[in-house]
Amino acid sequence: LYNNTKPHQYSGHHSADHILEFIQIRTLNKDMENLFLKITQKIFKDTLNPPVIIITEAMFEERVVNKKPEEIWLIDWFANWCGPCQQLAPEWRRLAKMFKETKNIYVGQVDCADPNNQWFCQNNKVHSYPTVRLYSSGSGTGSFFAYNGWNRDAQSLQAWAFEFLPSKVKKIKHRDFFNNIINSKTPWVIDYYAPWCGHCQVFKPEFVKIAEELDGLVKAGTVNCDEEQALCNKAGVRAYPTVKFYKGARKEGMSQDTYGYDLENLDATYITNFLKSQV
Repeated sequence: LYNNTKPHQYSGHHSADHILEFIQIRTLNKDMENLFLKITQKIFKDTLNPPVIIITEAMFEERVVNKKPEEIWLIDWFANWCGPCQQLAPEWRRLAKMFKETKNIYVGQVDCADPNNQWFCQNNKVHSYPTVRLYSSGSGTGSFFAYNGWNRDAQSLQAWAFEFLPSKVKKIKHRDFFNNIINSKTPWVIDYYAPWCGHCQVFKPEFVKIAEELDGLVKAGTVNCDEEQALCNKAGVRAYPTVKFYKGARKEGMSQDTYGYDLENLDATYITNFLKSQV
């Protein structure tokens, strides 16, 4: 048997079942070798270039206090003996990997149980663990935002952080909906959501990506159905998240149907490709 040009000698019964078993074992072994190699390479890469940046007092001064105005930092102030901190740790690493390719956003952590960091943490008024803070765009650390959400999973944290990133997505109110969408020739894609909806939080970063991809072709907006119940009823929203496409009025002075076109497949690539084909 030649598997990737490497020969494997078979010795045994010359029956179809035995030969088939030999082939399956050799193929499986090769697949396992490839899987092990990929895992090893990933571990090696993360070891050399860990996604979470370990913050010291000197680094905090250099990278966060004196950060560029467009940069955003997410920092987990924790203590290694703290149970909730230990539960957050794998989610924090996952969050860092999610943002690894996102420009100007960095994910770090400070171990306040380290004797070298105790005064550092006290000086930054960290009194409980874990404390998650976002240092938003602008200079210095005078203004930061603390995460107070119940869910400390990577997707919830990512959705929260996206609120502070520059975005092509516009928040739509009742008046905007009729003036700028229903009575407009401009195509729009709208994400109808509720703040308490877990699936909406997961989808939010995907919708931001959709808006970036469609910039200049289709405008993107979101409607908070807790705040705009009448609007969501007029649009026929029955579940969250609901994504609708409004192709644009045919002529000036004409209006579109408030129900729009429902996009039932919420895959970001599908939505992007579909809408590009419609404009």
